Amino acid sequence: MSSDGLNVFGVIQAPAGLVPLWQTLRDAFGRHAASWRMSGFDGHEIVRLELESANFDTEPLGNGEYLFNGDVGGCGADAEKFVLRLSGVLGAASIKHVLELYDDDGGLIREFKTD
Repeated sequence: MSSDGLNVFGVIQAPAGLVPLWQTLRDAFGRHAASWRMSGFDGHEIVRLELESANFDTEPLGNGEYLFNGDVGGCGADAEKFVLRLSGVLGAASIKHVLELYDDDGGLIREFKTD
């Protein structure tokens, strides 16, 4: 992940695994933007979203929950607009989530989540 963007820390609920998340991200952001793989080290699923202005990775927490952390380039307003779009995409696919966008000083700008 780039260190030039604003940080986003999130949690995704995916009790059936990460394939639905991967498919949702691929459909919303393009075939080549999202990737899915199985870790050769410990066998857990990994989804990665790589865009020109945003990068996100998953990491398992257990019990069907995954960290979904990344960074978003641009000013605070641009980053907020992107995370709002990402949250909308996840919500429309019924993927429960919480995403928190932080400024350069570590202050919370906004929280995005499913109701």
